[in-house]
Amino acid sequence: MLSLDPLPLALFRPPIVLVVESRAAARSATSRQVRALGYEARVARDGRQALRILAQYPRLHQLVLANIVLPDMDGGELADRIGAREPDTRVVLVAEYAPIGKAAVVVAAHPDVPVLRKPYGYRELYEILCALIGPPRAALPLSGRATPPRRRRPKTTLR
Repeated sequence: MLSLDPLPLALFRPPIVLVVESRAAARSATSRQVRALGYEARVARDGRQALRILAQYPRLHQLVLANIVLPDMDGGELADRIGAREPDTRVVLVAEYAPIGKAAVVVAAHPDVPVLRKPYGYRELYEILCALIGPPRAALPLSGRATPPRRRRPKTTLR
């Protein structure tokens, strides 16, 4: 009999990262990087959409990777709202290499929120994701085999 408990499925599913970025090109590039590292990526174009997604699917996302400058709210406000609603969801802010102006104020006001500095590569992204939500999980087939069964060659008969 199959179990209805969601825990066994969670063991095989890669952690889900919500990428919040207002620019379509940056949102697409970041989500591709997240997927290439073995995590699952979902996207939101602003803070309000991110909060709607998190409310619609509670406890589904393990991490929110948000740009520090969003059109409707800054990354610090988004981090505060996520912390109030979803305390188990981690938040990482993405900022320019040397944040100045409003970005610098947000970073200083939220010292407990990790900041990923642009430009970043796969290594930096993987290190921060791994440190906060763990490595991506590799799904194993339910049969318990790590590799697919070998195909047998059909026998040929000579006529």
